[in-house]
Amino acid sequence: MQWTEKQHEFEGIEGLRFGQGRPSAALRGVRSVLHINDHGGQLGSTEQYIDSTSKALLSIGIESHLIYGQLCGKLGHTFRSTQCVGALSQNRDNAEAFKQISRAVRALAPDLVFVHNIFDIGILEALLSPGRKYSLLWFIHDHHLTCLSELRARLDTVNPECRTPLSEKCLSNLKLGYCIQKHKEREYLGEDLLSRLDLLRFAKRADALIVPSQFMRGLLIRNLSELKSKIHVLPHPVSRPVREILPSANRDYPSLLFNGRIAFEKGLHIALEALMRLEFSQELLFTIAGPVQDERYWAHCKKLIHKAKQLNPRLILHYVGNPDETQSEELYRKADIVLLPSLWSEPHGKVCAEALAHGAAIIASNVGDLATWIIPDKTGVLVRPKSSSTLARAIKQLLEDANLRRELVLFGRELIRVRFTETEHFWALDEIVRRSRRI
Repeated sequence: MQWTEKQHEFEGIEGLRFGQGRPSAALRGVRSVLHINDHGGQLGSTEQYIDSTSKALLSIGIESHLIYGQLCGKLGHTFRSTQCVGALSQNRDNAEAFKQISRAVRALAPDLVFVHNIFDIGILEALLSPGRKYSLLWFIHDHHLTCLSELRARLDTVNPECRTPLSEKCLSNLKLGYCIQKHKEREYLGEDLLSRLDLLRFAKRADALIVPSQFMRGLLIRNLSELKSKIHVLPHPVSRPVREILPSANRDYPSLLFNGRIAFEKGLHIALEALMRLEFSQELLFTIAGPVQDERYWAHCKKLIHKAKQLNPRLILHYVGNPDETQSEELYRKADIVLLPSLWSEPHGKVCAEALAHGAAIIASNVGDLATWIIPDKTGVLVRPKSSSTLARAIKQLLEDANLRRELVLFGRELIRVRFTETEHFWALDEIVRRSRRI
């Protein structure tokens, strides 16, 4: 199938648009932006987004500044200035941090302030001071505002996704053990619910709310239906060059990859149980990568790894630790299939995007934002979450059909190339800024 045919198919997909011929400049009239986030460095996708955004804006003459609470890894070299104010976690009531942020905002006089993972009402109130001339855009990267456990995932239902608006029912569901919890040791109280509801009320005062997917927009509208016109979808761009070489065809055996946090909600155990259901006529490599966030869960997975090896000696399993950005790219490049057996409502499919860009076929749970990237039977395969048998059938299908894998890879890379570029991202952001502009 040639690309001209694929482009025709893309154009039939609702919501997809093309960026050919668009100029590279964006954010007209903006000279300076300020990012405020709880962390600086390269902790996760939010921090990486801030760093890559500042780099892209610098290339079109817009300077970026960063205020953060805690340093995690190296800061990028593209910020005009950075300032650490300490303790920006929720409800810390850090009066000194409030003063530092207020002074910095006055001194920098930014045209735009981008608030990221900041959940302290005091800081947010300081940014809404009377007479401000900047637009305040709040990036909602995750489920903190609308879910006490921050995962929006249920243990007591067939479909683990939870789309219930934040309410007192959430407290009872947590106490009954119905929710998958990110912080298992934590007990949630009425004051926690009130704090989140206060944040939702504050959200009404921001000039714009930005989410990474239509899925996240739908969740936010369920909690803030009156703000529908203020909530904008802005997927993270995938700016790294798309490789022209598909995964190695000269390797003697196929390769699977899991790259994500080692925690229950990411579903590594589902992938291992799926592999136990399969018989292999040749060797199969399964590489596991990612930070261990739950030692007890990892111990359980290691037992499953041992059992899987016993059931099939042809299965080669390796844990390679927590890869950096360059190492992750190499893992994607070498993988034939990337597995995302998530059990929670993924707010943005960063792994999907990176895997598609670097030429891997994807099998993912049909949860959260993953469907943004995985168009069934075009850019990947979506399977029923929690089901190791369904995942096993999908793995078997792709392992046995190299032509299908190749088609998924080709289509997936074109999706990234024409839809999720920095150019598309900043033109969409430009439109959001113009709608919310106060100056």
